Amino acid sequence: LDLAEHGRVFLRFYSEAATRNVAQRHALGADVPVLDVGYDDIRDAPLGVLERIHAARGGAFTPAARAAALAWDAAHPQHRLGRIEYSLERYGLTAAEVGEAFGPYIEHFGLKTAIG
Repeated sequence: LDLAEHGRVFLRFYSEAATRNVAQRHALGADVPVLDVGYDDIRDAPLGVLERIHAARGGAFTPAARAAALAWDAAHPQHRLGRIEYSLERYGLTAAEVGEAFGPYIEHFGLKTAIG
């Protein structure tokens, strides 16, 4: 497997998909409600995310749902199967290339990035 080629292919695939998503959302405007959830929120405050999702859909985050979510979270801690380290360099990419490729997405969501 040529990791540099793999990196280029996936960078193009995912950045084009993200750019299309941003363009589609601009075209749709407020006609289609979307709840954006960041990875940091999922990792750091999963119950808050679930509450937001239930509220956005007009439902209640019941005590039973909360208990089930807490049980699942306790049984599935991050890195339970080992920690995997990734680097752009391994895939022949640079932070500048990734930042440029995902520019519209980063700008749309006002992300502060730590690419690299």
